[in-house]
Parts: sequence; C-alpha cells; structure tokens
Amino acid sequence: MYLHNNNPTYNKNFNNLILKYDWDFFITLTYDTNRKSETIRNHIENIYNKNYWIEYLIWVKEYTKSQLPHLHIIMKTKNKKQSYKTLQKIFRKFGHSHIQYIDDRNTYGEYIFKNSYQDNFDWDMYGLQKTIEDEKELLRTRYHQLFSN
Repeated sequence: MYLHNNNPTYNKNFNNLILKYDWDFFITLTYDTNRKSETIRNHIENIYNKNYWIEYLIWVKEYTKSQLPHLHIIMKTKNKKQSYKTLQKIFRKFGHSHIQYIDDRNTYGEYIFKNSYQDNFDWDMYGLQKTIEDEKELLRTRYHQLFSN
C-alpha cells in the first residue's frame, strides 16, 4: 500500500474515488522533453475533447529522476478493443508510453496518487459526473488541511 506522508487514510480516499468507476486502461506517458503544466493539461484536455469514444479519464503528473513529466492515466472508453491501437498512436506523439488493460483496479488510486505530497504535483479528471467535482474539491481541501499544519 502506498502511503501519503505515512497517512493511509489520505491514499484510501483517492483509491475509493477510483473504485467508484469502471476503467479500461492504465497508461503511463513520459514526455521526451520538459513541458509546462499548462501544456500538459491542454494535451490531455484535447485528447479527451477530440475523441468521442473516451468516456472519462483521470490523469496524474509526477516527474522522473531526470525531471521529465511522467503521467499516470486511467481511462474508460466506449470500445476497449478498438481504442487500444488508437491510444498508442495518440500518446506516441508526446513521448514514451505504455498502455495496459486494467484487470484489477483495487490499488490504482493509491498508486497513481502516491506522490501527491510533492510541490509540483498536478492532476485532473474529465467526463465524470458533475458531482465528482465536489469530491475532487473535498480531496484538495483535505490535502491542504493535512499538510499546512
């Protein structure tokens, strides 16, 4: 189990968020060059907006040891088998990617949010119900409460 600053409750909240939904893919993407957070956000938003077959996704940004942006993305699509090759083509444009089918989602939330305590941590979600925005804000608020003391 991945712990956020030795706080299993915090990581469990993220994992519970993930467990509420059905997912098809776990994707990692390491950019070839350093990119600004705004650029990365635009890339992911454009991918979501231009591909009607993506139902929803959550992405999380962290950095490699060489300070290149590294994303974890979990995604639900309308047609899992047809989406795989298209996703390979899309993410290949940005850097090195690895796409795998999700078979057991029990720990993806803990894993992808494992570095959420870092200053340059960034994440977002697209396509989920509007009520999830409230939950997202609640997680951010809890994060700030935990680490501003």
